[in-house]
Amino acid sequence: MMGPLLWLVSFPLETAAGWLLLGGSPGRIIASVAVHAAACCVFGCSLLRARGRGWPMVGFTLSLVVFPLAGMLAAALAYAAAALPQPRWRPSGEPEVREEDPLSRARRVEISLLEEREVEPVVDVLREEDPEAKRAAIERLALRRDSEAIRVLRGLLHDPSPEARLFASLTLSRLEDEIGKEILAARRDAERAPEDPAARERLADLYLEYALSGLLEDAARDYYLRMACEEYEAALRAGAGKGRNGLRLARAHLGLGEIAQAAGLLDELGRERPDDPEVHLLRMETIFDFGDLRELKTYARRVLGRLPEGSEARELAGWWAGEAEGGA
Repeated sequence: MMGPLLWLVSFPLETAAGWLLLGGSPGRIIASVAVHAAACCVFGCSLLRARGRGWPMVGFTLSLVVFPLAGMLAAALAYAAAALPQPRWRPSGEPEVREEDPLSRARRVEISLLEEREVEPVVDVLREEDPEAKRAAIERLALRRDSEAIRVLRGLLHDPSPEARLFASLTLSRLEDEIGKEILAARRDAERAPEDPAARERLADLYLEYALSGLLEDAARDYYLRMACEEYEAALRAGAGKGRNGLRLARAHLGLGEIAQAAGLLDELGRERPDDPEVHLLRMETIFDFGDLRELKTYARRVLGRLPEGSEARELAGWWAGEAEGGA
C-alpha cells in the first residue's frame, strides 16, 4: 500500500512544479525546481517495493531530468515497467519448472503415500525438511494403525522439527482416543449380548490390537493381552470360529510370554489346518521365543513344502531351512 500512496503524493507535487515554472519569475523557478526534486524523491521511494532493485533509481533519474509534466509521463512509464513481472532466464531447450506451492506439494505427497503399502517410503519423506510433507507422511502412518507405524510416530516425538513433534503427538493422542472409544462401544455391545460370539470376538480383537499397537507400557499392555485372552475364550465357548480366534488367542498368550499355552493351541491348529501359513508362521515365532533353534530349523524344513510361494511364512521357513542345511 505504501507505493501507491507515495505515487499519489508525487503526482500533485510534480503538477505544482510545472505550474510554478510557468510563472517565469526567478523565485517561482527556484520553487519549481525544489518541488520537482521533492516529487522525484517521493516517486523514487514509491518504487522501493517494485520488482528489481534498480527501478527506484531509474524512476528517480527519469523524473528528475525530464521537463516537468513531461516528466510525469516518464515517471509513469518507469512505474509501469517496474510493476511488470520479470521473466526468468533459462538455457535454451530447458523445460520450464513451476514452483509448487506447499499445499499442493503436501497433497501430492499424501496421495503418493496412500498408494504405498510399506512404512519405508513414508520414513524417507519424514527425513525431509518440509513440514507439510511430514504432516502428510504422519497422516499416512496414522491410517496403518499398527505397531510399526506407532513405533515411527513415537520416534518422531524427538524429531528436531517442532512441527513434526506436534503432528506426531496429536496423531498418537488421536489414535489412542479412537481405539479407546471403539473398545467402549464394543464392550457395551458385548454386555448387551454376552452370548453373541461376534460381539465377543470384536471386543477381543480390539483388546489385542491395543495391546500390540505400541501405545501402551508393559503393565497396561499385559492387562489388555489378558483381557483379550478372556474374550477370545468366551467367543470360542459361544461358538465363534476356532481357526481365526484360536490363532489370535495363541498370539495373545505369546505376547504374555505364555509359550506353553501358545504352543498347545498352535499344535492343535496345525493338525486341523496343516496348510495354513499363518499357523506355521506363528508356530515358528513361538519356537524362536522358546529358544530352541535346532527345533526351529527342523520344523522349518518340515513345513517348507506346504507353504505357498511368495508368502511371508515360506520366506521365513526357507531362511531357517537354509540355515539348517548350511549348519549341517
